[in-house]
Amino acid sequence: MGLGLAFPAVFQEKAANAACLPGEVDLECIGVFKDYGYSPPRTLTPADAKVELESTRVMVAGLEVGVLASRWDEVGLSILEVFPKLKALQKHYLMAEKGRPAIDDDTSIRVERALFDMEMMVADAMRGADAKAPPILIQVNVLQTYKELVASMDAFAAAAASADANKGRRGVLRLG
Repeated sequence: MGLGLAFPAVFQEKAANAACLPGEVDLECIGVFKDYGYSPPRTLTPADAKVELESTRVMVAGLEVGVLASRWDEVGLSILEVFPKLKALQKHYLMAEKGRPAIDDDTSIRVERALFDMEMMVADAMRGADAKAPPILIQVNVLQTYKELVASMDAFAAAAASADANKGRRGVLRLG
């Protein structure tokens, strides 16, 4: 007897409509609320942050292939993998050092918002939310959202690189 059969139908329905956990990579979680405050992001060392940032940028860049092919399931699952990485990067670069964060909130919020918007657009495309629109129009709309995600990720990465470079210069005696 499966676990789902042991519960009354009322509980089964509520469980099916429950939010997904952060980091959960499942088709049913695309476009579904995830409480990232419930599950704190992992802490990165400076070296790990650099590797994670490059890995995340590569994952974001790779979304374009799926968008151009309208492979919404694949794109949605990849977005679910990117979110926890982004949250860990935000935690790393937004931690105040000497009273101020390494990356400003606007840059951080912009990339998170772009990723969220893309997830919602992909969820709509997957579920046929805009059934009257031709597939090419849906693809173009998601591609525009993808371009904003890339631009905001590039801005985040540039700010992170600048912060990392400035960290290396602090406390170093300059000659000449």
